[in-house]
Amino acid sequence: EVSAANPRLVYASISGFGQSGSFSHRRAYGATAHAEAGWLWVQQQAQRAPEPFAPGITVADLVTGSTAFAGILAALYDRERTGRGQWIDTTLMDAQLHTLSEVAGPALNGAPIEAWQPFRHPVHRTRDGRHLTINIGEPHNWARLAAALGHEGTPMPSAPAEANALVATWVVALDASDATRRLDAAGAPYGLTMTMHEAAAHPYFAERGMIAEVDDPLDGRVRAVDSSLFFSDAESTAAGPAPLAGQPTRVLLTECGYTPEAAAALIAAGAAQEQAV
Repeated sequence: EVSAANPRLVYASISGFGQSGSFSHRRAYGATAHAEAGWLWVQQQAQRAPEPFAPGITVADLVTGSTAFAGILAALYDRERTGRGQWIDTTLMDAQLHTLSEVAGPALNGAPIEAWQPFRHPVHRTRDGRHLTINIGEPHNWARLAAALGHEGTPMPSAPAEANALVATWVVALDASDATRRLDAAGAPYGLTMTMHEAAAHPYFAERGMIAEVDDPLDGRVRAVDSSLFFSDAESTAAGPAPLAGQPTRVLLTECGYTPEAAAALIAAGAAQEQAV
């Protein structure tokens, strides 16, 4: 119906279970998808925990928003070619499962649950109690790792578990500062586990301009994570504070052709929502 009035309109819907089908009546939050799309179980298996546990971040919400954003961009590009808009329908459940596409392979192709092997990179403890992530990858990277950690020429074990266990014995003999210095010099990839406070103060993010200061309508001047997109000939940074949910409703309705009185009536009836500053 909306498309008939404006064929160029691009419209996006985000829900838990979609706009049609036998599950579309269900309401959902991100936690719903974490549970029912398998993420909590995968996380539990990786930790070998006795029970599932909630992640420290709303994964489903974030990836669904990014999925919808990508769909909108694709629809806008397609509109330049066809002259018509699209309706993008994405859900928390779909986007969460999509993030698990790699680890879902065994379950989709008949592997028994008892044969499940966690998809995880190893995390090694250093002598001073810090932790490093080190992915071995290909044999040429093994040569870098072995040389960096003081064991040049050591052959790479054929079994991944044995190779990771050997690296663990090398790492635990070194302090984190020494290990990272050695790995840096050898050009070997690694990650030093940091707290959120340490990560926010990482000099890399400062150099990249990933932290912005913006005026928030509720909290005043705040520091926030900026866009992770960097273009060769365009600016991609915070242009201002994110609007409150429903804050621009009247403006948008007016742009769509509603009179101020009609917009006010829609808000009063609950058909549209508004949150004033």
